[in-house]
Amino acid sequence: MSISAFENFYTEWLEEMKHRFKRLRAALQQTSFVEEEGIFNLVQSCHSHYHMYMSEKIRLCKEDLSFVIAGMWRSPFEASFLWIGGWRPTTAIVLAYSLMGTQIEGELQKLLQGIELPSMAALSAKQLSMIDALQQKLRESEDSLSNRLAILQMLFADQQMAKAAAANPPPSESNDFSDFREAMEPKLASLRDIFAEAEQLRGETIQEMLRILRPIQAGQYALAAYEMTMAVQKLGDKREGRAQLQALVHVSRSNIRELASQGNVDLLTKALQSGLDPSETDYDGRTPLDSGTELCKAAAIGNNAYLSRLAKYGVDPNVSDYGKPTPLHAAAAGGNTEAAQVLVKEGADVLAKDRALHFF
Repeated sequence: MSISAFENFYTEWLEEMKHRFKRLRAALQQTSFVEEEGIFNLVQSCHSHYHMYMSEKIRLCKEDLSFVIAGMWRSPFEASFLWIGGWRPTTAIVLAYSLMGTQIEGELQKLLQGIELPSMAALSAKQLSMIDALQQKLRESEDSLSNRLAILQMLFADQQMAKAAAANPPPSESNDFSDFREAMEPKLASLRDIFAEAEQLRGETIQEMLRILRPIQAGQYALAAYEMTMAVQKLGDKREGRAQLQALVHVSRSNIRELASQGNVDLLTKALQSGLDPSETDYDGRTPLDSGTELCKAAAIGNNAYLSRLAKYGVDPNVSDYGKPTPLHAAAAGGNTEAAQVLVKEGADVLAKDRALHFF
């Protein structure tokens, strides 16, 4: 599977996952009697769909391991919390205990009255014992994989790699990376194995948790995991969008008028929301509301309708651009006599000089 094929798959997969969890949420919110068998089927539907995603990651891993390990279809914010290309399995245990604590707070009165609840608040002693045993097993497996990854990372500087880096000519002055690539191959193979085992551990963790929980508990648990995932994803998307905007703003920090002149209202709105001053001037003292450039631009390209509209709404026909040419100068330079007539009719000064002291 290629990267582009995976990205297309992920987009479609995510939309379908949203639909499946929407149905699960609706079923759990029923005020009447909740049928456990129906919830069980919905949870299994979500689980099988998620398993499809894991399988595609394994397939792509054979084509581009780095893309999968780094989670490059995710935002940098999401990727910063990854453990060997995905979520850390013990996170599933923490979520179970967190849900239990949260729901106990909300259902304490019913619990004290001895009312039997099917929620995460009513995890039995046997269930808690099974979850605890799973947690111990996961810790050992995680430690083993983390240690193997640490050793592999240290081997990046082993003798074979150092020898390849000391080739003549050195890699920095050559396009021949055959020795370096050869030294990397066994390490990439080991990394691929580590990822596959980590992914398998994630899959086994989900399966075991769903086996331990009763259907309604499993539904609440799966929905909570989904909502947390979506929250992190959306927060990451917003942070990434803000970072891109800040990069754009950095380029034109003293020239916000460029954003205004592009006519992209959405981008300008975001820039202002990020804290840009709408009165900020550029090096020639122009603000985003500067009309000189717009008038000169309209006159130069012969957009007489726009020119007339600007003048009609009160834009001074004698306003100048940064080089001090007036719209009349621009019209004359472009041979646009009709534009010149419009400007003169609106009161343009035919004796105005530009920066080079040229008359119209």
